[in-house]
Amino acid sequence: MTKIVWIASYPRSGNTWMRFLVAHLLHRRIENSAQLGFAVPDIHRFVTGQHLLGPAQSFIKTHWRWQDEFPLRENTERVIYLIRDPLAVMESSISFALRSATATAGENRAPDIERHTRALADQFIDQFGLADWSRAGFGNWEENAASWIETELPFPRLVVRFEDLRADPVATLRAIASFAGIEVGPARLETAVRRSSLERLSVIEENEARAGMPGLFAADRSAGANEAGFHFIGGARKPVPLTDDERARAQARFAPAMRRFGYA
Repeated sequence: MTKIVWIASYPRSGNTWMRFLVAHLLHRRIENSAQLGFAVPDIHRFVTGQHLLGPAQSFIKTHWRWQDEFPLRENTERVIYLIRDPLAVMESSISFALRSATATAGENRAPDIERHTRALADQFIDQFGLADWSRAGFGNWEENAASWIETELPFPRLVVRFEDLRADPVATLRAIASFAGIEVGPARLETAVRRSSLERLSVIEENEARAGMPGLFAADRSAGANEAGFHFIGGARKPVPLTDDERARAQARFAPAMRRFGYA
């Protein structure tokens, strides 16, 4: 069976961007999210027998927290864990949840968005994450990070900070490639970073939504959200701000975990 390299993270930590980066290293050019779904699949949506029984090594995304009963653990070769400041994750998570709400219910009126925003902020602060994601096996932000970073795993791990990836994507991608055993030169690294720029990914999302293309950014799930200003890549074009009280409560609630994982 194929040996798996997991690209793991709590949702809204930059996993899709990292998948594009890795996919461009492996396949040189990815034109749309359907190609991404095949090149570096999502265990929650796109994995097929070709990924598990085909190549010697497959990179697969997951948001599940690590546990002893983790699926395909016997076939796991290593993990790349992507961690991001939980305050930034909270803001991105709220935008993503609002995107889903407007896409499915058409709730793009200001009072509805305001009401949803305040409810989602309270939920994320109280539970250190979104309840739906915890029920899906992701845990909350702290549980997810601890399971991959602090647990003694039966395979090698590389922890990547989203902030480092943003600050120096070429150097960070070089470290990822080295860890995963991908032999690449400087030109290929720089090309992968350029082709995975957030600006280019935003264009791909817009084109797919407008054309109704199958894949991660399908228009039937995002057309209404696009009209309301919520996007998969980058969250909201005009971020929905947290109130001063929400930000203060979040900082107090998250402070021990932020210190624990180097964010304070």
